[in-house]
Amino acid sequence: MKTVIIDLDGVCFDSIPRLERCKDETGQINWDRAFSDAEVSGDLPLVGAAEATRKIENEFMVIYLTGRSTKCMLSTIGSLGRYNFANKPVMMRMSYDTRPDDKVKREHIENLKVWNFVAAIDDDYSGKLKPMYESLGIPHFCTFEEFFQSAIWKETQECTY
Repeated sequence: MKTVIIDLDGVCFDSIPRLERCKDETGQINWDRAFSDAEVSGDLPLVGAAEATRKIENEFMVIYLTGRSTKCMLSTIGSLGRYNFANKPVMMRMSYDTRPDDKVKREHIENLKVWNFVAAIDDDYSGKLKPMYESLGIPHFCTFEEFFQSAIWKETQECTY
C-alpha cells in the first residue's frame, strides 16, 4: 500500500517551547532532558495536525518517523492518542543513537523498503532531510498544507466512475 511518512516535531507537535526550556546556560540543548517523558508530554499539537493525519490515513498508510529517542516513547504514544492523531506505527531513534536525523531516518527507510513510500511530510529544520528523501525517490513536503496541494494528494481526490 502507498505510504506517507509523517514527522512529529514541527509537523504534528510544537516542540519549540520544550527545546527552549531544555537549553543550558550556554544555549545548548540538553538532549537527555529534551527527550524525557516529562518534557515531551508537554508538547502541544499544531493546529489541524491531528485532523490532517486522519485525513491522510483515509487514502494512504501512515507511518510516523521521528528523530525523537525511544527514551520518550511512552509520552510520544500517549500524546498521539490523547490528541486523537491517526493510530499508526512510530519509528524512533534508539536512546543511545546520537547521529543526525537524516542518518537515522535514512536507515529506518532503508530497513522498510518493502513499504511503498510515496511522500514524506517533515519540517526539515536542518536542511538535510529534503535531499535525503529525494535521494531515496520520496517526494518531500515541509507541511501538511504543501502535501494537500500536491499532485500526490490531488490524484486521490479525483472521482473515478
